[in-house]
Amino acid sequence: MSIQAVLTDALAKRAAFFEHAKQHNTDCYRVFHGTVEGENGLNIDRYGDAWLIQTFHQTLTEQQLETISSVLTAHADFHIVYNDRSGSHSRVANVSVNEAQDYAQTEQVIRENGINFTSKLRHEGQDPLLFLDMRIGREYVCDNSKDKTVLNLFSYTCGIGIAAAMGGARKVMNVDFSSFALAAGQKNAELNKVTDVCEFVQSDAFPALRQLAGLPVGGRRNQKLPKYPKLRSCNLI
Repeated sequence: MSIQAVLTDALAKRAAFFEHAKQHNTDCYRVFHGTVEGENGLNIDRYGDAWLIQTFHQTLTEQQLETISSVLTAHADFHIVYNDRSGSHSRVANVSVNEAQDYAQTEQVIRENGINFTSKLRHEGQDPLLFLDMRIGREYVCDNSKDKTVLNLFSYTCGIGIAAAMGGARKVMNVDFSSFALAAGQKNAELNKVTDVCEFVQSDAFPALRQLAGLPVGGRRNQKLPKYPKLRSCNLI
C-alpha cells in the first residue's frame, strides 16, 4: 500500500478514539505508529493545533512529505512540523523555514484529559516535552494517587508527577538530572495550579534513591544532594 493509503486507513480506524479524545478534553495523541502500521520509523502525533511528523530511520522525500501533509490537513487543518531524526544521534537534522520554523520553536499549551502541559516541538533538547505514548501510564497514576506521597524518578518534564498531583496526591517528588526538563515540569505544575504539591529535585536518580533509603551515597564526588526524607514515607506506584 502507498503511504497515502496507509495513513488514510489509520486515521479512519481511529475515528472513535478522536471523538473520545475530544469529549475528554484531549488534544495531544499519537495518530500513526509506523512500526505497527507498515511504515517503520515514521511516527505522526497531534500536539494541540499541530501535526508533528517524525522519521527515525529514513528521511522523507519532498513528495512523501507533501503527500502526508495533504492527508493530515484534509483531516484537520493544523500546522505541519517535520522533524527528521533519522541520524545515528536521533537529533533533529532538517531545517524548517518560515511559519513551520516559527511555530515549532514557540511554546504551546496542550491538554490531556483536562491536564495542561507545556509543549515545544523544537528546542535545545531532542524530544517534544510530553511523551504521548505514556498517556495510559499517566491515566493510571492519576487514578491511583489519591492521598499518597509519590516518587517520580527519571521524571523528564514531570508528566507522571503532574498526573499524580491532579489525582489528589498529597506530595509529589520529581527527580531528574536535567535542569531544562525540570523547568518545563515546574511550568506544568504552574499551569495546573499544583505547585504546592510538587517538589523538583535535580539529581541522578540512583544516588537520590540511596539517600532516600538512608544508605551511603556514592558516585560523583562533587554532587550535592538535598536532604530527603527516608523512602519509607513514599508510596511507589
